[in-house]
Amino acid sequence: MPLIGNMLWRIGRLLDLERQMAWTQRAGFDGVGLHAAAGTPGQWRGVEPATCPPEERARLRQKLTDFPFVEIHAPFAIDLRTASLPAGVTALGPVLDFAHDLGARVVTVHACPAEAEARAWQQAMQEVNACAAEAQTTVALEITDGFGAVAEWGLPHVGVNLDVGHMLLPGGRPSLERYGGFGPLIELIGPKLVHLHLHDVRDAVDHIEIGTGEVAFGGIVDGLAAIGYAGTATLEMNPDRVSPAGIRRSLQAIRELMGAVP
Repeated sequence: MPLIGNMLWRIGRLLDLERQMAWTQRAGFDGVGLHAAAGTPGQWRGVEPATCPPEERARLRQKLTDFPFVEIHAPFAIDLRTASLPAGVTALGPVLDFAHDLGARVVTVHACPAEAEARAWQQAMQEVNACAAEAQTTVALEITDGFGAVAEWGLPHVGVNLDVGHMLLPGGRPSLERYGGFGPLIELIGPKLVHLHLHDVRDAVDHIEIGTGEVAFGGIVDGLAAIGYAGTATLEMNPDRVSPAGIRRSLQAIRELMGAVP
C-alpha cells in the first residue's frame, strides 16, 4: 500500500512550515513534501538550501522524523532539457545535498528526456544517479513522455514521478492517449515508478481536489495494483483552489480507492 504525503505550500492560511507539518500529521498523512526554494512571501513557503545553514537543516530533520517519508521538490527553475542539461545537472547538486541533510527519500525534478539525444541523457543521468546514491536518495523525474528512456537507462537511483494531473493537461494528454491510459502507462513504467503526484484536473485547471475533475483514479489504482506498487505519493493541492477540508477529503478518497479505508 503506497504511503501518501502532503505537499507543504500553504494550507488555508497556514504559511509557517512547522504549523503545516503539524496540520499534516493531525490529518493522518504518512509523509510531507517540501520545495527547495524560498517560495513567494504571503503565497507559499519552501526552504531555500543556499540560506539554510547546517544547524537549521539538523533541526528540520529532527522535525521530519515524525513522518515515514519526505519528498524534496527541486526548484521549478531546474527543468532538465537537452539544450541545458549540463547546467541543470549542476544546479541539482545543492538540492541533493539538502535532501541528504533532511533524510529525504525522493527528490522530484521536472524533466523532458529527448529520445533523439539518448547518449547525452544517458551520460547526464549516470552523473545524477551517482550523486543521488551519495545523497542516499532517489531522483524522480517528473515527465509526461520519454518513460521508455528512463527504463532503458537502468539506473537504480533515477526513476519516474508520475504526475497524474499533468498527464491530462495539453502537454501530457497526447502522450497518455498514445500509451492507452493510466493503467497501461503505469504497467509500462513498472519498477521505474518511484513516486506519484496526485491531484485532479478540470478544464485544464490542475491541482484541484481529488474526485472533482477528470482524472481516472480508478484506472490509476488498478495500474498500481498490477505492478504491486508500494512506494510513495504526494498530494499536490493548490491552496487557492483547495481548502484544508478538501485536502482531507482528497486523502480519504485516495485511501478508499486503494482499499485502505473500510
